[in-house]
Amino acid sequence: MNDSAEGVYKRFGKYLLLDHVVDGGMAELYMARELAENVEKIVADKVVAIKVIKKQFSEDPNFKKMFLDEIKIAFGLVHPNIAQTYNYGELSGKIFTVLEYVHGQNLQQINKSLKKKSLSFPIEMAVYIAAQICQGLDYAHKFTDKLSGKKLNLVHRDISPHNVMLDYDGMVKVIDFGIAKAETNTEATQAGTIKGKVSYIAPEYLVEGGKIDHRYDQFAVGLVLWETLAGRKVFSGENDMAILKKVFECKVPAPSSFNPNVPKELEAILAKALSRDPNNRFPDMDQFGRHLTKFLHVKYPDFTTNDLGQFLQNNFSSEVVEAREKLKVFGKIPLRPFCEDLKAEIEGRPSSADAPSLPNTNLLGQDATTSRKLSSGSNTDSAIGSSTQRRIFGQSSVTDTSDKTISPFIQQMRTKKLEQTKSNIQIQDVRKELEKKERGK
Repeated sequence: MNDSAEGVYKRFGKYLLLDHVVDGGMAELYMARELAENVEKIVADKVVAIKVIKKQFSEDPNFKKMFLDEIKIAFGLVHPNIAQTYNYGELSGKIFTVLEYVHGQNLQQINKSLKKKSLSFPIEMAVYIAAQICQGLDYAHKFTDKLSGKKLNLVHRDISPHNVMLDYDGMVKVIDFGIAKAETNTEATQAGTIKGKVSYIAPEYLVEGGKIDHRYDQFAVGLVLWETLAGRKVFSGENDMAILKKVFECKVPAPSSFNPNVPKELEAILAKALSRDPNNRFPDMDQFGRHLTKFLHVKYPDFTTNDLGQFLQNNFSSEVVEAREKLKVFGKIPLRPFCEDLKAEIEGRPSSADAPSLPNTNLLGQDATTSRKLSSGSNTDSAIGSSTQRRIFGQSSVTDTSDKTISPFIQQMRTKKLEQTKSNIQIQDVRKELEKKERGK
């Protein structure tokens, strides 16, 4: 939300918006810094991501309930392999959430970039990434609310390469619990709708009366690992119906048929995680992760956790430099004027004349967003602007128009073209098509 040509930066409540990263169908995503009334109290290197839901969706009561469900779930999750949620609120009728900013790219972006270079992840790194995802999800699946003592029985339901972030230093983080299923949710999933990306759902979701539990996520992690090893999706097709038929049949080829370097021992682990019957999978994500970790240590004893970060920095050196240079530029922004404006707002005083308030208000009805033009940043700001909507931050849930994670109300807000190709799919219709196919055999 900065005009790089003019060097304008805007304050959103107690956050200074540095870079407009994504402008999606329902939300905007920004890189930001947290401010304080006193500039000396600011954490020097604290950079966060802010997801701001657009007003028309923020005003929908059903969406608000969904959003609060996400926040209730995400706020309690504190694990090295899960991107943390720090805060949430509402300004000018727009709900927002403050998230951990991951200095890297999502797995889909990285796989795509490597493929363009005729490269791929080494086997051991692909396995390590999957094992780290298992650790984060096992924690989430077994998470117990500290205040109530109640186990949430949480299921992510949208695990895919889009929702796995890789920090350039080698950290692996699961993001976007936006459609997570928990027993505390205020609304149950609407009957007959698919939540999650079609290519990564599990077969039991298409079965009448099929139960969704933690093994659903296990299947998705297996798909992510298979895709990283083979360089293509397990389930793909001309349209959603064609993909769903393949999901239902669940005929998974051996990844070695596309990548001969994949060991048979690893294929056996994958085959179990990708079993059509959930009862034939690993009992939980911990066991899946343990098998992957044991394979990793036995087959690749020299592998260390530093290897992934080194691999990313070697193969994405220009992106790493660009990201770091951007942060250096943002670090030079004088914060005192914004802090003084924030303090004036908190005390109920008008903002300074050279920092005109924009027509945004917080929950108290006070000025919430302030913009300033920085006269000394014309050259560096141009460099910043060139990276708008780039790969630096891959978090996307309601910001990604390609997913199917949202309520029927929001689907109606999409264009007719998107509704035809990417709207919620009725499971009953899928079953009818599959039954016809079965009868025709």
